[in-house]
Amino acid sequence: MPFQPAFLPTRSWHWLIDELANHFGDDASLPSEKAAAIRAYLTANAADAVPGKLAGKYLRRIPPGETPQRITGNPAFAREHRLPEQVWKDPNIVAKSNCPACHQRAERRDSDGH
Repeated sequence: MPFQPAFLPTRSWHWLIDELANHFGDDASLPSEKAAAIRAYLTANAADAVPGKLAGKYLRRIPPGETPQRITGNPAFAREHRLPEQVWKDPNIVAKSNCPACHQRAERRDSDGH
């Protein structure tokens, strides 16, 4: 499931596109024209590029100059997902990045959809 660009600032999306050859241990390399198109979309819709409730909530907790590499590492994500450790070990959830496990409307880009 692709994440909403508003979860990270522009600098994070630049870093992630620049590092596609080692995308969290996988080679996610793309042809340069596809990478450029994805970069353009992500940066145009990043937290610091688009005003709004979601963008502001996620951006205000990131210290200036910090470049989070994972949405799950964003302080706003951590604050909203303070759950007992056994929740993250549930075989139906497995990872903090598995948004649809808890947010049924996540794949429709509705992060509040429980």
